[in-house]
Amino acid sequence: MKLLSGIRGLVRKEPITYPHLADWERFEAFCEDVAEMVKEMPRCLALEVGAGEGGRGVQAIRTLSNVCLVDSDIYLSAGRTLLCDAERLPFADSTFDLVIANGVLEHVIDPYLSVAEMHRVLQPNGLVLAQMPFMQGVHMPDADFTRWSYGGFLALFRKFRPLKLEMIRGPGASLAYAIAYFAFAWCNSDRQAEKVKSLINWPIFWISKLDKRLMDKPGSYDLAERFAYLGIKDGTELSHQEIISRFKGRGMDAW
Repeated sequence: MKLLSGIRGLVRKEPITYPHLADWERFEAFCEDVAEMVKEMPRCLALEVGAGEGGRGVQAIRTLSNVCLVDSDIYLSAGRTLLCDAERLPFADSTFDLVIANGVLEHVIDPYLSVAEMHRVLQPNGLVLAQMPFMQGVHMPDADFTRWSYGGFLALFRKFRPLKLEMIRGPGASLAYAIAYFAFAWCNSDRQAEKVKSLINWPIFWISKLDKRLMDKPGSYDLAERFAYLGIKDGTELSHQEIISRFKGRGMDAW
């Protein structure tokens, strides 16, 4: 029925429907683990940077009864409580118990400055939760700048002690996105791209499902679609050698 709906959208110029190329199940499970930690706090003052419409995957944390949440972004949207820049957070040092950056740091020009600001506004032993892509194409006009490998996450958050760093989507999702972006490259307009998306996503969305068989393979880290990170501000600063020693993957040339 969904496929027929997509075809009708093409023919009648109705809203076009198509399946997503990847899901959020692993990130939701990651956040449920974080929520169990947050539950142990008597009270958790949390800041979500770049909250948008209330980011996917983090509802297990956002809905906890002991969490007092400040939603911030650089543009106005429903439910935002604060308009601010992630590179200049308008809070005193050591204000929050938890800072969330859910798919946002790839969209800021200076992510290292943004992470330094998150570190500054966190209390000692405060937590930072971040999720960002590694092998996904540009997905926001005019504001999409950077990507991070497994080691890149460790380097970006070097002033935190990593508690969890997990692959959220693997090479299957990366391949599905790459095929879709290759198809979009042939389009001359957004309308054309939407039509192509409605057609190309149907035969390829299943490719990301192969990640369930690939997540435990070392080589999957080299082509992961995205990672999620949880760190604690406890005075740790990872050295270059420590970052290098934590490498996961094969790092093998493909030529």
